[in-house]
Amino acid sequence: MPNHVHAIIALDLTDGRGVLQHAPTRAPVRKKPLGGLIGAYKTHTAVLINQLQNSPGVRFWQRNYYQRVIRNERELHAVAEYIEANPLNWEQDEYCD
Repeated sequence: MPNHVHAIIALDLTDGRGVLQHAPTRAPVRKKPLGGLIGAYKTHTAVLINQLQNSPGVRFWQRNYYQRVIRNERELHAVAEYIEANPLNWEQDEYCD
């Protein structure tokens, strides 16, 4: 999209043999919550975009993000189809120039 991005982030909670494990009770030292991961992505890409456009410090991303938990293969397929078809809707986007 010209004004936002879609992504599917997969979490693997298996033990390497395909057996689902419960979430650890103590987080590893380098673990980052989803909000921190999204924030780091937005910060890094904004810096790169501003370097390319020679516009240091200009805000690029809006605040916050929308998340949705995909719980099964059917939902994953539906979300993937939505993301793939989304560029066809650019013309109808109210924020598109």
